[in-house]
Amino acid sequence: MQTLKLLLLDKIHAHYLEALARLPGDVLRKCHHSSLLRAGYCYGPMDPVSNIILNTIWYATTCPTQSDFEVAMICTKALRRIECCFLYGLVAFLLALFNTLTEHDVVWYLLVSNIDAAPAIAMAEQHGHVLSGAYHEAYSCAALNSWHPDPKALSKLTMSLLQMELVESLWNGHALSNSEVEQLRMVLSASFEVQVSPLDQAEILSVNQKRFITDIRKKFQVDQEFFASKANAALSNYSKKNGGDFEIHVICGVNPYVSKGARSHVNFWATPKRSNIAGATPRLFFAEFNNDDKEEESLCFSVSSASIDSVRCFDCECHGIKIVHPCGEVYHGSGDDFNVMAHGKHSIASAMSCSLAPASFMSTRCAY
Repeated sequence: MQTLKLLLLDKIHAHYLEALARLPGDVLRKCHHSSLLRAGYCYGPMDPVSNIILNTIWYATTCPTQSDFEVAMICTKALRRIECCFLYGLVAFLLALFNTLTEHDVVWYLLVSNIDAAPAIAMAEQHGHVLSGAYHEAYSCAALNSWHPDPKALSKLTMSLLQMELVESLWNGHALSNSEVEQLRMVLSASFEVQVSPLDQAEILSVNQKRFITDIRKKFQVDQEFFASKANAALSNYSKKNGGDFEIHVICGVNPYVSKGARSHVNFWATPKRSNIAGATPRLFFAEFNNDDKEEESLCFSVSSASIDSVRCFDCECHGIKIVHPCGEVYHGSGDDFNVMAHGKHSIASAMSCSLAPASFMSTRCAY
């Protein structure tokens, strides 16, 4: 069961990576990063990536943030948290629909269906299971089990989307333009009332809470500036070697603990500069660089999110951080560490075996 859940989390992460690529970079960095991490779940009547995007735009529309916080990097831990929460909720969703399914059955159907609820439901019915619950109740159950900020609103949204053909006509699976996002926003705002809190967040928080949030933001901005600078340098080296001229769309995964903290592994989406293709999908990259100011050539490769569970890295797996690595390339963590650990000679072999115990996995809201 534990291994299946880990595989499911890999597939869920791939869906979120695709959703980040298909949202326009400017609105993603300005506001949609927040709504995606708060309520951008895969629930809904469409495919998982489309559902993430619709839920993200819907939440940004109906529950706008009180202040702008523009980012160039998605917090790795926050992204992992919503992926874990979504897995909780999706399992609860199917269990609410079928009272004859076990949790193992649900996890298996989701794995075979690539985390798409509709095919999973169809397979369950083909195997003789009969729907015993109502969809609106199942969506409510999913929202509660995934700690959605507004479970009732999510249930209403998902049921309403089933009747909204216009939304589906606006979405055909490509990277969205700003005008298409605005069209979706207008459709959703016309159907759902915008919720504005009577009190500003600043009026609710205590002085210590405000100071804590300010310190966290400052730390994040310092880290973001460092990783963005390093990623841009790595991307520039890639362009010199392979041709093309790219700019970073968004940084979507960081592991700063490679080689005992001396190096970092990073994923980011990048788009061609001066591209004349509207809605062109960005390209996913992997980079490895040192964590100091020493002049050392970085590694940078174009990768595919489809290979997320087929290429391994000892350092990233050790720290529970999901980074897409390049196939057939040499990087820190791809060498002999796995063999050394398999023979019980690695310094963290016992720690790894404990961290992978079934009772520990998914025991908290976050995988970290």
